[in-house]
Amino acid sequence: MQTPLFRQVSLERLSSPEQLDQLLVIVKIKGWIALLTLLLLLISLLTWSFLGRIPITASGKGVLLDPRGLQTVSSRTNGRVLRIFIQTGQEIKKNQVLLILDNPLLERKERELIQEIANLQEDLFKEKALVEEEMKLRKVEAERKLKLETLLLENYQAKLALLKHELSLCKTEEKSRLEQEILEQKNVVETQNASMDLAQMQLMLQQTNERVWDLERALITQKEELHGIQAQKEDLAVKAPVEGQIIEIDTAVGRAIEAGEPLFWIQAAERKKLLSFYSFVPLQTGMQIQVGMSAQISLMNVDAQSYGQIAGKVSRSLPYAAALSAQYLAGIPSRILKEYLQADPAAHLVVIDPLLDPSAPTGYRWTTGKGPSPEEIQPGAVGEVRILLESKRPISYAIPIFKE
Repeated sequence: MQTPLFRQVSLERLSSPEQLDQLLVIVKIKGWIALLTLLLLLISLLTWSFLGRIPITASGKGVLLDPRGLQTVSSRTNGRVLRIFIQTGQEIKKNQVLLILDNPLLERKERELIQEIANLQEDLFKEKALVEEEMKLRKVEAERKLKLETLLLENYQAKLALLKHELSLCKTEEKSRLEQEILEQKNVVETQNASMDLAQMQLMLQQTNERVWDLERALITQKEELHGIQAQKEDLAVKAPVEGQIIEIDTAVGRAIEAGEPLFWIQAAERKKLLSFYSFVPLQTGMQIQVGMSAQISLMNVDAQSYGQIAGKVSRSLPYAAALSAQYLAGIPSRILKEYLQADPAAHLVVIDPLLDPSAPTGYRWTTGKGPSPEEIQPGAVGEVRILLESKRPISYAIPIFKE
């Protein structure tokens, strides 16, 4: 049986007169909608590729602070941390005690010096008593000797007067003998006068007092040393040099420290609002950063969804080596914070100055609204920064000739 070329249904539709006036539908309405949607998407994509911008950014970790207002607090003596009275973020007053150190060596040295001073004072008291007794004995001896020599002197003077009288009456042959005898009596009188010279007694007393003076000098030296030890003990109480806020505590209870070692970082109260964001970005992108570029700072303690980011501009951009030589890193508190910021050793230091907005509570411009309360923007807050390096047309990625 031969198979027909057309279906029976199709032949019936063609032969039926009522089907001749129906419109032949080539494309359905759903197809037109899909076509128009695709065309609109294509036009939008072409428009965005020419008029749109893709931001190219560099990012890095950082900390909000003002190194010009930062002060380090260190101990002027060695010791071991006995107690810490403050915590990070706490407001402090000038001369407030922050930390107490323990130094057993100073305690032992102080006890030894006090004992040595007591011994010297006792020796000095005994020596002065001996000298005083010796002076009394010498005075009595000197008075006795003085009386005796005074009597002898009177006898010699009387004999001398007698010899002079005899000389005036004697004959010529006896004058030479009497003159010689008178000369001898004069020498005796001068010798007696010299023996009673008070200068000799003073010299003896001076030699006696030298022992007392040596003890007094030793006592003064020991007291000066004790005063220095007591001053070091006062330094065991580390106090705040200025009023401000504790940014970083770089020690712990039980830790041994040396004189001059930084213990705390304080943000001075008068410089608290002059803050900058110090950040480190990878070297390969950091080299592209220029002063004046826009940036956005996201702080970890601020809800970015509610307040956005702090708007800012790049004020300084330095390679790590240049930053180190320029002492920029010296203003970043604590070794731990530096290690956090410098996770990549090949780093580039970028300093961001926030843009100001006097109407905002914090005084800074925010990408969303007026920002949080001022209490949430404190020195030492860490976060991340995104720096706008450039913006490119999307079409430039496909067709480089459209690159600006």
